[in-house]
Amino acid sequence: MVSKNPVYLGYDDPVNLKFENAIEALDIKLRSCTPEDELLDTVVRAVLSTWEEGPDTEISDIQKVRTLRNVFKGNTIPAAKRFINMTWSFNNISMQEVTHILRYQTWDFIAQCSDTISWRDKTVLVPDGIMNSPELYERFKKLANEAVNLYADALDTREVSLLDSRRALIRAMSTFYWVHNDFQSAQKFIYDRLSEEFQPQEDNVIAMQMALQIEKAYPLATGIFDLDRVDAFYLSMITDHGRTFQPRPLAKKRIPDEMLDELDFAYDKQRNEYRGTSKPDQSAFEKFKKNAIEELKDIENDNRKVVKDKYGIALDELDAMPSIV
Repeated sequence: MVSKNPVYLGYDDPVNLKFENAIEALDIKLRSCTPEDELLDTVVRAVLSTWEEGPDTEISDIQKVRTLRNVFKGNTIPAAKRFINMTWSFNNISMQEVTHILRYQTWDFIAQCSDTISWRDKTVLVPDGIMNSPELYERFKKLANEAVNLYADALDTREVSLLDSRRALIRAMSTFYWVHNDFQSAQKFIYDRLSEEFQPQEDNVIAMQMALQIEKAYPLATGIFDLDRVDAFYLSMITDHGRTFQPRPLAKKRIPDEMLDELDFAYDKQRNEYRGTSKPDQSAFEKFKKNAIEELKDIENDNRKVVKDKYGIALDELDAMPSIV
């Protein structure tokens, strides 16, 4: 028996686009990961194998907990982090974000395919600055509708394939990816993409959502992420070709005053000052970041209780213990 063809081209269907704020729409979920209890057996034994007689040598509970805590903090052999597997769904990302996540070559990806579905009734992700500029937002919506109508008209001729007509679609169309990575590469992505001087706001939000979910999944990883960190790479490149946005106050504190006087920047304002012509008091990114920082504090407070109750020792005590790895 032949199965039903899952491909739906939507011939002659009307175009009915929805428009959402690109930052508010982002939806990153940690779907599965290696359980912490499993890591206490496998990863810990791997890390301690240098000193053991075999893979099943008896290890005390406190040594297991202390060792895994050190793995998350980066105080053990780097390969240990790659034993920790994670699977994510990246939903409501645009092609702009796709081009950024694809740069992480150790990740595995499965994507929504653009030639097996109809794009007439989809979501368009609008940059916050454009959404906050009424005259630009109207033009944005008009151009998006014209582009998707061109795609639909071409397909409806029955003489142009979807493979050709889809090239009329704009980069801001919402799509989703499934992503598999390990803890080490996820942590690198987060550190790279948290930069508020170098990276787009959408990348910052993806990184923050990932950081929140990693710390929530792993109580022993509590405190490894700082959502307000200053990017060391930005600071190292600032005298060369790294001068884009004006540094925010936290970054400016790390730059000598005499150097600031000599530097020229591509933009005459900080990135968060580009909020659109309506000039709202707060951007969608600033709202998200404020809430994310508060959420991370709550997660870390809850995690401290979990660690104390589950393992019988406080995180501060664990961190104060001498390490042999």
